[in-house]
Amino acid sequence: PMTTCVEEAKSLHKLVSEYEKRGNGTFLINHSANYREQTKAAQSLVMSGKLGRIRLITAIFASPLTWLFDNKANKGWNEPDDSGKMIGNGLAWGQASHMLAWIYHVSNVTPSRVYCQMTNSEKTGADVSHSATITCEDGVVFSLTGTSLLPGYEHSKPPVGKRIAIEIYGTEGTLIYGGDDQDPLSGYLELRIAD
Repeated sequence: PMTTCVEEAKSLHKLVSEYEKRGNGTFLINHSANYREQTKAAQSLVMSGKLGRIRLITAIFASPLTWLFDNKANKGWNEPDDSGKMIGNGLAWGQASHMLAWIYHVSNVTPSRVYCQMTNSEKTGADVSHSATITCEDGVVFSLTGTSLLPGYEHSKPPVGKRIAIEIYGTEGTLIYGGDDQDPLSGYLELRIAD
């Protein structure tokens, strides 16, 4: 995530705008999935118009992170920072931003309203599951869910990876993207068109 504070985000936006006007400097956020070949292909398919007008986006992100969010020693992941601006911490605060960055990058939709509900760890209070309905400009409806309750551990044998499933529905077709990040053979990108 870029920041967990609205005021910091506005300050960063102002700085980026000033640098852009002068033609110097680059502002980058680490959303490395946005630069993968599958992402470029997905964005190209959406921008080509093959989906028609986007009407619905669904996305789920499941990660084996119970060990992180249930451990009180992981304060940086489980408690608000010292700024006094955060109202929580956990999965949505640290992981959902990556999924959102991918979806906004590929689909070019702009959110206008959000309703979200969360469940929290009984041990630390960190959010461990969330479900959001996002209304976007141009009437697109977006459903985002995430959980850290996927059993397993990414460094175990066999490792358990994050599971991702994204579907973008348009008036002419659907783009389906997903997989398990520990298994490169599980990843797929599929375009289904109306004909």
